[in-house]
Formats: sequence, C-alpha cells, structure tokens
Amino acid sequence: MCFHLYAGTSKPLPRSKWDMNDPHVNVDDLAESDLWAQSIFSKPEIQYIGSTTSCGCGFPSVMQDRAGDWPYWLDPVGDAEEIASNKQECEEICQLFSQLDEDEIELYGVWAGNEGKEPLNREVITLDDIRREYFRFKEGGFYRVKLH
Repeated sequence: MCFHLYAGTSKPLPRSKWDMNDPHVNVDDLAESDLWAQSIFSKPEIQYIGSTTSCGCGFPSVMQDRAGDWPYWLDPVGDAEEIASNKQECEEICQLFSQLDEDEIELYGVWAGNEGKEPLNREVITLDDIRREYFRFKEGGFYRVKLH
C-alpha cells in the first residue's frame, strides 16, 4: 500500500521524473486512475508528487485511528534515521513549492485504496509547518499551504 500526495496549483509545476540513481522529490501528470483528484481541488492544475522513493511513501505520514486521531509513535531504534529522512523529504518538497509564484497551493494525501474519498481533515499550514521535525501528512488530509 502506498501513500499518494497530490498538489493543486494555479500553474503547472515543472515535471521531473524519478531517477533511481539520483532520487529526489518528483512531479508527474495525473495517471488516468487519478483523475478523481480533480474533484477534490479548487486549483486548476493537479499533479502527483512523488518522494525520493518514487511514490509518496517516503513522505512522513500518519493514518487516522479508530478514535479519529492521527497518533504518531517514535521507534526508539530507528528515530534518528527516520527523522533525518523525513527532514530531507520535507525540505525538498518545501524547496519545490517555494519557487512558485503563488500565494497558496493545495495538497491532498491519501493511502492507496482510499482514493476519491472526501478529505478527513482540512488545515491551513505554511512551509515552516512542513519543515517542523515531527510534521506528518495526515492520511486523508487536505492542506491549503500558504507560501508567503
């Protein structure tokens, strides 16, 4: 199961393919199976954002529990490595978005199998929020990201 992250913007983001030899955050057109995402966003340009793992699984994310919360537990064995990896992913995505000539973009993150469902959560955040050490994209979370 993969985490998928989509971005809605006024103008298209520069496309970039994932390269196994030089993995970075990448941007791609929506696949035909992702056209449902157009109904979630108010922005005209919708694109798929991949992490350094190609899909969105490299982005820090958390799933909602039965109580409706998004709990996050630290693994004492893998914390330092996981925190460093998450920081890299978040910094790369923030660098991509900070280059845009827009005041706000929209993001929607969802696990495979839950596509097309209405967002479980809506938040307004900033790039600084994404850069926080323990930031996690909430599964089913829709974000209005203030860029300036």
